[in-house]
Amino acid sequence: MNSFQDKACSRGHVGPRRNNGNCIQCEKERYHTDPKRKEYVKDKQANRRAAIKADPIKHAEQKEYMKAYSKANRAKLSEQSRDLYRRDNIKIRLQRKGIKPTPEVLDYIQNHKGTCDLCGSPPDDRWKEFAFDHCHTTGVFRGLLCGRCNKAIGLFLDKPELMELAASYVRHYQ
Repeated sequence: MNSFQDKACSRGHVGPRRNNGNCIQCEKERYHTDPKRKEYVKDKQANRRAAIKADPIKHAEQKEYMKAYSKANRAKLSEQSRDLYRRDNIKIRLQRKGIKPTPEVLDYIQNHKGTCDLCGSPPDDRWKEFAFDHCHTTGVFRGLLCGRCNKAIGLFLDKPELMELAASYVRHYQ
């Protein structure tokens, strides 16, 4: 054991150190956040794929390996595919509506309580999904609504004055 083990590093980590005294936890953090490393890994993977494609024997071996792996791990790969589709599907749906999929919006959608932001009911539309409520002029995301509430707001042309008039009209005749 080296003498640095029990002392905190400049970032406050207490733990194993390299022989030169560097904190292993700090090195890991630097490694995973380094943009140059990401480019290096991307280039290395691209070169590896190109080398496999160029060699017919390696290409055939890779094909057989992937076939066997897919067969052996079908359930795991299906679950990963579903998760990836769900995540990407949300981004695609937002972009089609003209809503920028910011991290805040994606986080709000991922951690949503599962009920309409307006009436509190579960999704009721034909697709059993919430509608992304947004301002049609600015494209600002407002929340997740059930089909009924989304249609109602749309029929009132996103005008609060019309909604207030309709509310007073209904109150008057109750």
